[in-house]
Amino acid sequence: MDNKNIHFLSRSDWNNISIENLIDWYDGEKLKESVLYSWVRAYTNAKYKFEYLKIAEWCNNKCTFCIIPKIRWKQKSLPIEEIVQEVQNMLNTGIEEIILIAQDTNKYWVDLYGKAMLFELLEELEKIEWDWMYRILYLYPDVLTLKQLEKLKKFKKFIPYFDIPLQHISENILKNMWRFYDQKHIKNLLNFIEKNFETRFVRTNIIVWFPGETEENFQELCEFLEKTTFDNVAIFEYYDEVLADSSKLENK
Repeated sequence: MDNKNIHFLSRSDWNNISIENLIDWYDGEKLKESVLYSWVRAYTNAKYKFEYLKIAEWCNNKCTFCIIPKIRWKQKSLPIEEIVQEVQNMLNTGIEEIILIAQDTNKYWVDLYGKAMLFELLEELEKIEWDWMYRILYLYPDVLTLKQLEKLKKFKKFIPYFDIPLQHISENILKNMWRFYDQKHIKNLLNFIEKNFETRFVRTNIIVWFPGETEENFQELCEFLEKTTFDNVAIFEYYDEVLADSSKLENK
């Protein structure tokens, strides 16, 4: 690394630091040409027979509460052949379960070919002859379809672990979050999973007290969670991020 590009902070710099001047200093444009390297690997969970495999980094979504696209820039995916080779490498070390992960796995390869290719990747992984399994983090409901779930039902190595970050159920809140799905779509997905996967684990994330959430919205969310069978629910209190668009919304 070229030392002339490194700026060392003095004690006075640290004393005067603030979120405002950090934001002024930060420039996400610099990350436009960042490269996602496939050769940087550390199998930290190999002794437990599982490992994570990142198939894409960063994100193209514009959820109003999230700043990942602003601070990390847009999605970059690894080519299918590189992922297949990495899976082979993992299996050769004795790993038996691989967790495919990205900010938005549904949109894997959109940045390379203009369309999502997650299921084409899974079809290639299914061809690898070995006694191993994989699960997927995460399946966003905006582009997840019943047709895709039908495909998952046929895959032999897929672990039916569904981590679907819903965030809310009230449609006006989803709209303010910049999430593109409605109650009907959510319920269709969950009903399909319940009816077609005898063994399954379903998890979701929920944000409460989002700007504009009324008591009626909150009760609607509670009733939905009571009536829907989730194996795990992570609930987060809304918190303003300075760079997030939701911080500018009213009625907090």
